[in-house]
Amino acid sequence: MKPEYSGKRVDIDLNLQQSLYGAEIYGSVISTRSGYGIYILKNEWLQISIAVILMFFGFCEALVAAYYIIKRSHILRRLSFEALLYAGFFAMLSSMWLMCQTRLLYVVFGNGTGFAILEIIAFLLMPLAFLELVRAVNFRISFWDNVLDGIFSVSILMLFIFSLFGILDWGQIVIIGHFIDLFIVCLACYYSYTSLKEAKRKSERRVIAIGNLLFLFICLVALAMYINNIDSNYNVIIVIGLIIYISTQVGVIYKRIGIRVEEQEELVQVKEFAYTDELTHLTNRRYFYEELAAMADKELVKDTTVVYIDVNRLKYYNDNFGHDAGDELLRATAECLNGAFEDSSTAVISRIGGDEFIVMLIASEAELKRRIDKFTKIAQTWNGKFVTGFTASIGVASTRDYPNVLPEELCKIADDNMLEDKAKFYSQSGYERRKN
Repeated sequence: MKPEYSGKRVDIDLNLQQSLYGAEIYGSVISTRSGYGIYILKNEWLQISIAVILMFFGFCEALVAAYYIIKRSHILRRLSFEALLYAGFFAMLSSMWLMCQTRLLYVVFGNGTGFAILEIIAFLLMPLAFLELVRAVNFRISFWDNVLDGIFSVSILMLFIFSLFGILDWGQIVIIGHFIDLFIVCLACYYSYTSLKEAKRKSERRVIAIGNLLFLFICLVALAMYINNIDSNYNVIIVIGLIIYISTQVGVIYKRIGIRVEEQEELVQVKEFAYTDELTHLTNRRYFYEELAAMADKELVKDTTVVYIDVNRLKYYNDNFGHDAGDELLRATAECLNGAFEDSSTAVISRIGGDEFIVMLIASEAELKRRIDKFTKIAQTWNGKFVTGFTASIGVASTRDYPNVLPEELCKIADDNMLEDKAKFYSQSGYERRKN
């Protein structure tokens, strides 16, 4: 230290903490806290500005998405709001990571070790949030997609647990985290590539895939800069990637959701009435066929499945117990369908007329069987004033078995399969269809 600071020689001994980023001094500043804070604001203004913007918009996105997910709106697709929710989480984690790297929070609040750990946590959770976002946008909800997602989630959770019990130190977690991040980036690249490959007529998905690939490429460049030289200005590259992410990913999500303030204020309630079946409170025929029309110029996603349901013996209940009994049977069917399918983020459950119901969802063969079995079990044990247990004829059609079909053709196949199942029911039960 220069003599003019104190008028005499000053020696300082530093004991470095071995477990946090290794033992290395990468910078030293003699200043007041306020002076150092101003220094950081001047030199890191871009990074701090981006961090504040990301935190604000990320919080707003997560709040809006959570509201509509909880509301479980039939009009707006829940999967798009799930994508928006993960986009909000990703933006907030990115903001936290960028802000911690500036050291401004440490200057303001103290506790440098705590904010260094917070930076590591954000660093590990950012790729996971992005992976969830990419999955939601590209409808990657198959069994193996869920398994891979679970492996990454459990791995990150175990790293945190190991650090808390002292099995691993935070510096080691950062090293392991880089490998996890690399695997997640590769998986997200694969999802984006397959989405781009299958896009064809889907210009919207093409934009999403290109935006993802460009963002991930920039992240890889930044990662290479970081590995080559930790003091490099890789943060600027990350900021560029975040801007691309915001302008493509979130922008397309908003377009998909189709949120318009005027429509929300003036037409949502009208649409709810127009698209809701008054008796069962499911979506109605009009809503379902508008969904089909929206899918007319698109290729169906893999594992797209239509389940056609026709209640058995509705005429029997109407003729022998009155229309109140028939209405109870229809409401019971809707309740059982909700119990079996409503927790699927892709399911559209509609009553399309009389005793006919339809469910369209994206589900693997195993998931579909589990849901249909659940519906059958709930229906058999259902009890009401007039109805004690009931059955329904079910027809299924999936793009697994009928690839390259149009949505209307898939529904027609499911309807034909349901009619075969109904004929089998009356043949085996001995009931006369016109009377029972």
